[in-house]
Amino acid sequence: MGRDPSARDNKRAGQGGITPINPTIKPMGNNMNRRLTFSVGAAVLAGSLVSATLVRADQPNMQNALSQLQAAKASLEAASHNKGGHRENAIRLINQAIVEVQLGIDVAR
Repeated sequence: MGRDPSARDNKRAGQGGITPINPTIKPMGNNMNRRLTFSVGAAVLAGSLVSATLVRADQPNMQNALSQLQAAKASLEAASHNKGGHRENAIRLINQAIVEVQLGIDVAR
């Protein structure tokens, strides 16, 4: 059998038998890599900002817990004082819980 003439031409051209499909296409250079890296980074940042905004804006459980703690505190404050110090201790603990819930909400902002 005979040789493939295109392989002989490619060897003459110094391409080691590889024929380019489109000789006008150039390999990606640093500028293209930078653009790609920037685009991927921008997409990740945008996604992070969107998810952070959703977390901040949508905290119904934490807001609900805060409201219920404030209502419980108001009920305890309205109760009579003859509870052997337990009412005051409960108010103190609820105040601590309110601070913790508020800190949790603030961290997500």
